[in-house]
Amino acid sequence: MNKQALNRYSELKKVISEAESELSLIKSDVFNSLIEAEEKGFKELEVPLGVFTLTKRRTYAYPDNIIAIENELSKKFEELESLQEEAKQSGTATYQEKPLIRFTINKE
Repeated sequence: MNKQALNRYSELKKVISEAESELSLIKSDVFNSLIEAEEKGFKELEVPLGVFTLTKRRTYAYPDNIIAIENELSKKFEELESLQEEAKQSGTATYQEKPLIRFTINKE
């Protein structure tokens, strides 16, 4: 057993968790800074480790005929999920188990 690797892994997972928490706290400040910079004519904000840019993501609203098809497909998908669950419960579905790492940080 490689205790050093286990300890380092747990340390890194803790750092990542703490960093993600901090990111969520400051994300709105960063977003507001980028909007303010854009209003002043700046396309990007440079910091020592890189460059921030404000990008846009499109979201679409579809016509009723497409929404109707989406609803039909959603019902079919629910039916599929139900059939898959039945196959799991009845044992007719087969499965493979793959090892993975799960680490839980101790609550302080």
